[in-house]
Amino acid sequence: MIASASVASALCGIGWISKSGKTLEHLLQLLHEITNIEKDYLQQCLHQIEDMLRVSSKLGDSSEESTFCEQKRPDEFTPPLDKIQNHETALTPTDVHDVRF
Repeated sequence: MIASASVASALCGIGWISKSGKTLEHLLQLLHEITNIEKDYLQQCLHQIEDMLRVSSKLGDSSEESTFCEQKRPDEFTPPLDKIQNHETALTPTDVHDVRF
């Protein structure tokens, strides 16, 4: 349950909800179908993870009504499209596009 809620929190953190056009409810439904964990349990665990992150990162007090997943996140974590297209001109040998798994 903690792992599934952590996946949901991570996806919220990278802006998957706004980028995919899906809702948090849809994400929780997908996780429920994959893990067979009740959505209510996933949602409660997700809120606890978000509260822990909020407190540890000192983003504000825990009485805020909106959660990380519900907040609008700036696109500052995603590189601009022109940078992605020009990834072959990167000068560093450890560029993320060069990593092969």
